[in-house]
Amino acid sequence: MFNLSENNASNVFYDVSDLQEDEILKDLALIVFNSQRENLNNILRNHYHEDKSAQDKVSEKYLCSLLNKNTLASDIVQDRKISNCIAYNFNNVKDAIISEKIKYLREKVDEIAKLRIQKILKLNVYFDFENTGHFWYPPGGYMGWHTNSRKPGWRFYITYVDKPGNSFFRYRDPISGEIITIYDKQWNFRLFKVSLDKPLWHAVYSNTHRFSIGYTIKDAS
Repeated sequence: MFNLSENNASNVFYDVSDLQEDEILKDLALIVFNSQRENLNNILRNHYHEDKSAQDKVSEKYLCSLLNKNTLASDIVQDRKISNCIAYNFNNVKDAIISEKIKYLREKVDEIAKLRIQKILKLNVYFDFENTGHFWYPPGGYMGWHTNSRKPGWRFYITYVDKPGNSFFRYRDPISGEIITIYDKQWNFRLFKVSLDKPLWHAVYSNTHRFSIGYTIKDAS
């Protein structure tokens, strides 16, 4: 299909449509996401805060203001205020939900996801596949413009939404500068490249319940 070699340096985003029919991976991920919904009202009351300026913070105009400041907003570890999403099992994010049950269930997803990526990308067994993101975006949830520059590599995200077409992944093409908005299907499997020399600014907004599990991939061959 494609690989992570420098020959593909100009390609920064892929929709991994091969995985749309992967019922094993989807079933395991859905177990995790459904488990996150337990005690939903309590979680929303204590871990989620509405931000009426959320849509502005994922706009092209807002990105232009960041670019003019010549700053690289990396992620919520570096600056928690760039997002109001609910984060899971981040030891270095003070308001993250720490759940051994969710971690145990997610590790089953991790195992299968790694096998699928290894096959799709034709990687040997010696590659790094690290969970670096586990989020829940309630309606009105967002992840403002950021670059993930703290941890360069390829990102792979599994995303599930309750209402397709009511949330999106938005990014700025690092070559052309074009702003591209991709609305979510119910299931989404995406790869995108994070580098220091050509930052991939990206953002998320959701007007539905949106769940995602993300990984950083580095080919160690």
